[in-house]
Amino acid sequence: MYKGRIPFKTMIELYEQGWEPDEIGRMYGYKNGEYIRGKLRDAGVWKAERLDTGKVGALHKAGWSVRDIAIEMGTTEKQIREVVNEINNQ
Repeated sequence: MYKGRIPFKTMIELYEQGWEPDEIGRMYGYKNGEYIRGKLRDAGVWKAERLDTGKVGALHKAGWSVRDIAIEMGTTEKQIREVVNEINNQ
């Protein structure tokens, strides 16, 4: 398959069957699952509750980049930025 050509319905079906976004992404030629996670989040099926905001805050405070935290946490950079912004505004 070509990169970016995964049918949206297929992404959701695979995720609901228990496949992780990184696995789906690699199967379709992506380096990681960030694109897949973003699409799943936009569809409202990504389980954001998996995200440990305390860990995000600790990694950010330790000097980790948003990109590195997103990779470590298995989520998108956008979601990490949102958590970091929330933490900074408290």
